[in-house]
Amino acid sequence: MDLISASLMAQRFVNGYSERVNVYLEKPIPSATVVVLRDTVDGPQVLLLLRNRELKFAPGAWVFPGGRIDNADHAQDSQFDIQPAARRAASREAQEEAGVSIDPDGLRLIDHFVTPEGNPRRFATWFYIADGNHCQQVSIDGGEIVDYCWLTAAQALDDHRAGDFPLIRPTRKTLETLLPATSVADAVLIGGRRMGGSVWQELS
Repeated sequence: MDLISASLMAQRFVNGYSERVNVYLEKPIPSATVVVLRDTVDGPQVLLLLRNRELKFAPGAWVFPGGRIDNADHAQDSQFDIQPAARRAASREAQEEAGVSIDPDGLRLIDHFVTPEGNPRRFATWFYIADGNHCQQVSIDGGEIVDYCWLTAAQALDDHRAGDFPLIRPTRKTLETLLPATSVADAVLIGGRRMGGSVWQELS
């Protein structure tokens, strides 16, 4: 048996037999998320969606609109530049999950997270900021998404610390990044400064 075959070998757990799966070979799923912000007298508010508790990934958590990058999102883009496809995916997911129309060309990158090796389900996710001041109405799908809210980053984090507002770590880290922002425009500038270098965070 060669090394590749050996590393892929898994012993399945069926009727008392042990299972051993090499999860380190799991490649991250390319995905994209959009942080939709709107200006208010209390500062910028972010759109957060509540995921159905029956879902396998992040059940019952508050998240930004987002999902995996589909083949159709790539269009005619260069295979070496995933950004256009990621922006289209983020825009598409905002429409599908929240009924919010976002121009993909107006999205600004704020962060990138990748699930560390060793996790059975891994994602490589691009996070974008979108100006949501034009969003007059949110319409959730009622399936994957069961509720929504607009909160400032500080409010969302306070509720999370109180124990009644579940957040997955990438969402929480992004909200922490947005804490200093006093407006949507300011949040875009914060994102621009962060992405002046390469941001590649590994989060479990």
